[in-house]
Amino acid sequence: MILIGHILNISFFWTFIIIGAQSMYKQTEKNYKQGLLLNEQNEELIAMNQTLEFYANRDPLTRLANRYYLERHMNKVLTEKWQMAIFIFDIDSFKMYNDFYGHPQGDKVLQAVGETLTHFVEEKGLFACRYGGEEFLVVGLNMSEQDAAMIAEEIRLAIEALQIPHERSVVAPYVTISLGYVVQEVESLEQFEKYIDLADQALYTAKKAGRNQTAFLSKLLS
Repeated sequence: MILIGHILNISFFWTFIIIGAQSMYKQTEKNYKQGLLLNEQNEELIAMNQTLEFYANRDPLTRLANRYYLERHMNKVLTEKWQMAIFIFDIDSFKMYNDFYGHPQGDKVLQAVGETLTHFVEEKGLFACRYGGEEFLVVGLNMSEQDAAMIAEEIRLAIEALQIPHERSVVAPYVTISLGYVVQEVESLEQFEKYIDLADQALYTAKKAGRNQTAFLSKLLS
């Protein structure tokens, strides 16, 4: 009887051990699966946040930076003084283009311009954004007046080289741009915004001179 009791005790002990081990295994497996699910959900959440941040900072049509991101970007850049080239341009006779070809085709023109500027961003380290409507702004750091003049003309020629027909243009049979730019030392967002105004004045000069050209304004602000 004593032997039987020992055997029963041992049997109960091992049964308890086995049940406990199974329970621990199942709990470990459950925790592991929950951990995998949580990691997967975290990765999806990170990806979703990155996507939301991208579209919050980008113009949905051209996929360039928008004006909201321009200010954020310049706030980060202007922690020190930079010699900065600021280019601003718009599409010649764009209203006439939209009136004649329709707004969907006009959107395609804006997309083509956005793709062209993306090349300059990637290849030349510039910052580009859709500034509003058919107007675009490009910024280059540590750029001389000579380099800025070359970039300005390269942008103009790159848009012209797209050879997008524009029967209602007052200057060419294809889509063209007028561009104004300045090169100044900039150390604050307030200065940057004032120099954008100067670049805009240069743009007006390019338009007044006949369009499909670039203009440089060297006037210093007091």
